[in-house]
Amino acid sequence: HFEMYPWDYNVPVACGGALVFPGDIIVGDDDGVVVVPPKLADQVIEYCGTREGRETFERQKLEETGDIEKYYPLNAEGQKEYEIWLRAQENDDS
Repeated sequence: HFEMYPWDYNVPVACGGALVFPGDIIVGDDDGVVVVPPKLADQVIEYCGTREGRETFERQKLEETGDIEKYYPLNAEGQKEYEIWLRAQENDDS
């Protein structure tokens, strides 16, 4: 029978090669886990929203055309199409 007892708490720990401080936000999904310092949370949320929209566009275009060189990562022409698509999405949300 093996029992575990906490050695300490509210101290930095290393986990999976990342340094985690008390108060850090841990977010995970099927692709992995990320540690977000609280002071960066708003920036990370904004970036993730932007990235999610871009990935939606990329997946849609890859399914439609299969043109991986144009859409993953976006080349200059793909970027222009993405910006037009994004403006259309923003107008639909208004």
